[in-house]
Parts: sequence; structure tokens; C-alpha cells
Amino acid sequence: MNDTTLETVGGLPTLRFTRLVPAARSDVWRAVSEPGVVAEWFLPGRPWTRATELDQLLGVTESAPVASVPQSHVTWQREESVFTFGLTDHEGGTRVELLVTIEDRDEAAVAALEIGSFLDRLAPYLAGDELNFAAFADVDAQERRLEEYAERFGVDRTRGLDYAASVRQALAAGESDVRSDYEPAPDAAELMEAAMVSYLREHQDELQAAEARRGTGALKQTLERVNDWILPAVRTTPEFVARYFFVMDRFIAGGSLALDDLESAWTASHPA
Repeated sequence: MNDTTLETVGGLPTLRFTRLVPAARSDVWRAVSEPGVVAEWFLPGRPWTRATELDQLLGVTESAPVASVPQSHVTWQREESVFTFGLTDHEGGTRVELLVTIEDRDEAAVAALEIGSFLDRLAPYLAGDELNFAAFADVDAQERRLEEYAERFGVDRTRGLDYAASVRQALAAGESDVRSDYEPAPDAAELMEAAMVSYLREHQDELQAAEARRGTGALKQTLERVNDWILPAVRTTPEFVARYFFVMDRFIAGGSLALDDLESAWTASHPA
């Protein structure tokens, strides 16, 4: 069984993914309930761990299980979304049901594609296979899936088609993904986080005032520029930190955070 539906749970749009995994429930349970293990195969980005001081300064919701029943259900909250894994035995394997709340019903097709693609890595991970993620190796096929999801869910297909178009454009520009492969070494990551914490402490009042002017959630939107604009362009930690502070300074100053505006402003202030 490999199924995905869109429902309303507790008044919120919720995606329900169902997968049959040929592994014992105890093995699947470890994969979905332990922070360090979840991070190895499921959604990348923010670790599935307790919030650091940097997270707290940024106002990021703690990523930790908020409820669990041994080897049956575990619920994670990451930022605004809630992920609930439910496990039951099924014919020599395990039936995995994942419920994910989303903010915007019209984003359901894109969310189903992204989350489902990562969920499909669970069985290979438990089998010990090498994990690869190339959700858009065949953009045309993924675009068809987005249209199918939109039709099945009864949502506007525009969001999905725009998403596929953005990926196609990135690939045409020579990028294998919308993000780069940059990942700092552990010691560099510690220095980078220390610099970011220091900045956020020093400018906390200014950041709060800027968010009050820009509206709730504006800081989160700014942080997304780290993925959309910073990561594809950097290869070293000093480059990352310089661009990160550049974005934060523009946030405080009320400057535009559109990608084109960021790039033109950066180029103007940092001539080659």
C-alpha cells in the first residue's frame, strides 16, 4: 500500500501518507522515534533535536517528540508543522501511517511530493541501501505527480506547476538542486553558530522591532533566504556568515528580501 490523502484534522489541512515497510516494527520504531536516526533518512535541514540557544534566539519551535506510545505512535513538532508516525504490524512487516499538518491547503500537492519522496527512503534505509535523493531527476514525471495530487486533493494546480518550473529553471542553470553541497566542518560550524548567536543577542531589540513592522512570520521568511539565496552561492564559512549578516541587516533596515533584490544589492556592495 502506497497512498496519500488530504484530510482535515482538528480544523487543519493534514496529509496522510501510508506505506508498507518490510521490516520489524521495532526497527521501524527506532527509525521514526530517535532524533539522530530520523535525521539520517527523513527531512533534511533543522536537526530533530532539542533547540539550541541559536534556535531559541530565532524563535524556532523546539524539535522534540511531544507525545509517544512505545512502538506505536510518536509525534514530532517542527516549526509550524506536526508529524505523527503511527505503526502497526502488517503481514511480516510494518504499516506506517504518517500524518502531517500543513499551513496552506493550496500547498498540499507540493508538500505531498516533497514529504512523500523522503518517506519513500525509509524502506531502503532499513534495508541498508545507500540513500539518494533525486526527487526531480525526471522533472516531467514529478510535474505529472503534482498535477495528479492537485486533482486528487481538489486544490489549485498552479502552486505545483510553479514549483516544478522553479526546479526546472534551477536545473537549466546548471544546479543539481536548489541548494548547494556546502556544509561546514564541525569546528567551522561551531564558530559560525557562535557568530550568529552573538549577532542575534546584540540586535535582538532591533529584530523584534523589525518583525513588528514587517508582520508576524517575517523573520521566518527572512531565514528562508539562507536556503534560497545564501547556500547556492557559498563554499566557505566566512562567505556564509557574511551573506547571513547581510540578509539580517536588510531585514532590520526594512530592505527588500526578494532574491533578485538581494543579489543586486550584494553585488553593488561587494564588487568582484
